Parts: sequence; C-alpha cells; structure tokens
Amino acid sequence: SHDRRAAARLGAHFGRQQNYGSGPSFGSPVLLVKNYRRDRGLSLMRELGVSALRSRVAHGVAAQGTASVANPQLLHQHAEAVLGLCASLDIIRKDEAARKALKNEQHEPDPLAWRGQVAAHHGHGYGYGWMPPVGLAYPRGSTLPHHIDGMGRWVVLFSFGLSCDFHAGGRTLTIESGDALVFNGGPAHAVMHGLDRVHEAPSLGGESRSLPDGMLEQLGGCRVSIQVRQL
Repeated sequence: SHDRRAAARLGAHFGRQQNYGSGPSFGSPVLLVKNYRRDRGLSLMRELGVSALRSRVAHGVAAQGTASVANPQLLHQHAEAVLGLCASLDIIRKDEAARKALKNEQHEPDPLAWRGQVAAHHGHGYGYGWMPPVGLAYPRGSTLPHHIDGMGRWVVLFSFGLSCDFHAGGRTLTIESGDALVFNGGPAHAVMHGLDRVHEAPSLGGESRSLPDGMLEQLGGCRVSIQVRQL
C-alpha cells in the first residue's frame, strides 16, 4: 500500500529550484523516489509491458532509441501513486512552498489549449489528465543536454536498466533502475534538467550490481526512461 510509512521507507532527495528561466520561482520540489516497488523495477517493467528498441547503430556505436509501454493507463495510476508518496513525505509536509506546489497543482489542468492539442493529435483523450507516455532507450555513455520543458504540469520519470547521472533543479542525482524522478515541467517552475551520463552497468545504492532475471538484456542493455506528464 502507498501509505505514509511506505513513503518514509522509500525516501526522496529534495532540491529547491534556483529560479532558472524567466518564470517566477515556486520553490518547486525535485524528488527522487528510490527503488519504487522495492524490486529495482522488475515487476513494474513486466506489468507495464515496457520494451526498448534501439534506432540504429552508427560506426559500431548504439544510438538512442525508443521504448514503448503496452499499458499506459496502469502507468498513469503508478504516476499518481508516486505523486501521492511525494506529497506525504515529511520533508514536503514541513516545507510550505513545496507543499503548496504539490497540493495546488497536482490535479490542476493547464489551459484548454493544451488538452485540445493533445486530443487533436492523438484522436482521443487520455485518462488521469496525463499526456501519452514518452519512452526512450539510452545506451552506455549517452547524454542529453540540460534544458527546460516549459510545458504541462507534473512529470514522473520511471527508470529501468542501467544507472545514470541526471541533472535536475540545480543538482546531479544518480538514478538507478526502479527509481522515479518527480518535478514540475510547467513554465512557471522552469526546472532545468538533462542526462549527464549513462553508466556502464546497473547499480544498487551506488554499488555495481546486476539486475534480476535477465532484465538488462530484455531492455537491450540500455537505460530506459518512461516519462508521463500531466496536462
């Protein structure tokens, strides 16, 4: 169950946004929920039907590819559960700005133009007020420049496979398989983020450790990122 004790057990890293970009600072929380589901992402990968496809191999080096999710509605439910965990953490409950951000914006829709654009592009609406998931597969050594999205609301990013160094909100975090990163992608929050480096191997608690049940092989030896973003 996703109760307060589970939230305390999972834990989170917290960083105050440093007012990047032109929008006002909301004291936006950036949180990393460690080892969500407590099995390094194995059961979640299976339940969601996560699969990875590398786009090409150039000069003997694997390039960034795509990843897919067979059950997006279940993914949205897990994203809601992760947001609930974050909102119940003591470090958020005791910080007025962070608590206000999560409480006031967790289910607040963007202007109707956002919803109309998504519906027009995909032909139908999506449950839970979420945009369709975006899946990417990053081989060893991959990077992604730091950037600001300036779109949507809360972002929940689930990671599977290889570990990586990920910059978000003014600090660099080590994200491991099974972790979930949370931040607000809206223009008012202007959270700078990007992928600094994908590691050569998976890890657990910072120590190199193989993933269970051939999980890494099923992911093509990559770090797979599954991102969902609120409308």
